[in-house]
Amino acid sequence: MNFEFSADQDALREQVRKFLGKESPLGLSRQLMDGEAAASERRDAVWRGLAELGVTALMLPDEAGGIGLGAMELCVVAEEVGRQLSPVPLASTLYLAAQALLLGASADQQQRWLPAVAAGAVGCLAAPLDGVIDVAALPRFDGKNLNGPAALVADGLAAQWAVVLAADAAQQPLWVLARLEQGVGRRALATLDAAKPFAELRFEATPAEALDAVVDAPGLLQRLRNRAAVLLAFEQLGAADAALEMAAAYARERKAFGRAIGSYQGIKHKLADLYTEIQMARAHCYYGAWALAADAADVTAPAPELSAAAAAARVSASRAFSLMAQEGLHVHGGMGYTWELDCHLFLRRARQQAVLLGHELQWSEQLAAELVCWLDTPLPATTRAAVEGAMDFDDTVEEAAFRAECRAWLETHATLKQRPDDFFEPHLNPAERMRLAREWQGRKAAAGFGAISWPQALGGRGGTPMQELIWRQEEGRYNVPTGFFNVSLGMVIPSLMAHAAKEVLAQHIAPALTGQHLWCQLLSEPGAGSDLGMVRTRAERCDGPDGTAGWRLNGQKVWTSLAQFADFGLVLARSDPEQPKFDGMTTFFIDMKSPGVTVRPIRQASGEAEFNEVFLEDVFVPDSQRVGAVNAGWKTTLTGLMSERLSVGGVMPAELWRLVAELLREARFLGASALADGRMRERLTNLYLNGQALWLLQCRALTALSNGRMPGPEMSGAKNVAASTLQGISAFAIDLQGPRGVLAANELGERFALIERLWFGAAGMRIAGGTDEIVRNSIGERVLGLPGEPRSDKGVPFSQLVR
Repeated sequence: MNFEFSADQDALREQVRKFLGKESPLGLSRQLMDGEAAASERRDAVWRGLAELGVTALMLPDEAGGIGLGAMELCVVAEEVGRQLSPVPLASTLYLAAQALLLGASADQQQRWLPAVAAGAVGCLAAPLDGVIDVAALPRFDGKNLNGPAALVADGLAAQWAVVLAADAAQQPLWVLARLEQGVGRRALATLDAAKPFAELRFEATPAEALDAVVDAPGLLQRLRNRAAVLLAFEQLGAADAALEMAAAYARERKAFGRAIGSYQGIKHKLADLYTEIQMARAHCYYGAWALAADAADVTAPAPELSAAAAAARVSASRAFSLMAQEGLHVHGGMGYTWELDCHLFLRRARQQAVLLGHELQWSEQLAAELVCWLDTPLPATTRAAVEGAMDFDDTVEEAAFRAECRAWLETHATLKQRPDDFFEPHLNPAERMRLAREWQGRKAAAGFGAISWPQALGGRGGTPMQELIWRQEEGRYNVPTGFFNVSLGMVIPSLMAHAAKEVLAQHIAPALTGQHLWCQLLSEPGAGSDLGMVRTRAERCDGPDGTAGWRLNGQKVWTSLAQFADFGLVLARSDPEQPKFDGMTTFFIDMKSPGVTVRPIRQASGEAEFNEVFLEDVFVPDSQRVGAVNAGWKTTLTGLMSERLSVGGVMPAELWRLVAELLREARFLGASALADGRMRERLTNLYLNGQALWLLQCRALTALSNGRMPGPEMSGAKNVAASTLQGISAFAIDLQGPRGVLAANELGERFALIERLWFGAAGMRIAGGTDEIVRNSIGERVLGLPGEPRSDKGVPFSQLVR
């Protein structure tokens, strides 16, 4: 897995960022709008500087002035140009005109025309950028000369050469090349963003030549627009990032009512949501870069992934930038509405770029069309061989060997699911499924797959987190009981390994690994959910009946997963109420069958009872069952919580959008197929955009793990997006049944068992592991550096907080 840019590409990013930060500051766009002559000269100097850095030679063949770098590098440059809102003619020259030459010019034409591009000659494209061709409105080409108007041409005033979509004598569209040295009239057009000028061109016997290698003129326009959409999406991504950084910096410094405005949840949550929106767009842009690199590797045939990837990048980046520009100005308050601040520069650029290649709904419809095609001919993301210098979705040699080992064992010991959404033995009751889960865990452990990343000395394989995730991916393809030991082996036992005595590990690790013992985590309480520092369960020193030194536990725990089946539990308890709330807690483990332990299942909204409340009444725990130092329980707890990092592989069930698409195909809406209705198709694309982005974010996390690093903060908002998307998918699926949507799953058929579970489960997912609001607080404070809200409990003894 390699879903990130290379070290060399990141070095190019830093080089271009440093150059543009110095030579093309944000204020340059404002100066151009003010008509300052020096600003035009500076813009031209920036373009010349980029040419000297080799930017204008990117994606060009070596024999035509290229420098051996391709699509990925141009995406990097595009993002940095967007970050500075640089007014250089990069899009008109390299995203549009040069791409037309790469796609439609013969080798001879490329060798004659492209060296000038590499040297910095400004180009433009005179063609309908929304892809809708009206032949009557095109300039005429008689085989030698162009005549007629081109109504809307980006950088048409400065361009030295042009690629033009014209009409021939038979009123058929064709592509031609023209130098703009003579026979061209130019009229400047007023635009929303005057730093990015447009012009109307009028050709008057302008010498031109047809592109030699074009077979299908409309097809070339579509392929060209797809390429440009990816590159422009990177510009939008860079600009959105910069606008977020600017808004967050202002929110950290600007004070109102005695505190920084970023400490207010209204601002913090807004910026956290925008951060998540940008990360989702980044995932789609990266996938677009991969598809663009594949398309550039073979001029003769479009990459089959590019159309959908370009549309997804275009829609997500346009949304992210437009929303960020609008809300960034709003965060700045009245100052954001002034000419002097940069907010309106982002607002102008966002709106102009949002329509440059056709508006969002047009690209959304292109994506919908691709999704409908995929219903009949699925297109996996890994069908194409990796392109040198580009991303790829393949395993390393070592990972591939391990995956093959996993598959070989699973093929012998398990049965493949009939559908990806199959649920393990739905007819069994929870106790029966738990019994089979213990058996399955024992079989896995015996084969070396029970706890892959554990040390070999403790019964594990000594493998990598990536291998653990590969196993989960492969195991998920089979109809076996999964997830029952995630807390036990993924959170509780890692805490024991880090903090418990050797004697404890020797006695308890092996039974846990083989499934003989299930462990639960006793953390949350009625008054301590998201704020675990408010734990009130008391741990008081005492002697046992036989004089053994120990502790007496009293209190109530809640939301404890699988406590009704657990053999042992890890308890966080208050051992010193006179210390601040996070400092006076100690961790213990208990036998769940100890006298004084009462487990009561909590019936959830779905009718199931996975969670429990646990009452502890004078439960004696010997001091030998203390885990970690006295009053250091929070440190032990954090160890378990941090061990959840491997959950990146299970944020979103795969291809749920496909289930909705199948239901759309079957459903009727206003007397016709629901799948034919534009509103329904837009709903489908929105669900796909979220689901695909979550999968791509997981790919970024997998890439980090594959390279021995921990995933970055880009996964921070994934849980919120996943939960809301699951709610949206399941509710939409129910809606599509019309009045029959009132029926339970057992009345509607097997497919709806998953939908019903998702509909109920998503509501709980928005709460479990931290509510949406807690996640937003975390992103705002830990990722964006916004100040926390004033806290009255900081440094205060716990005893004073509960009076």
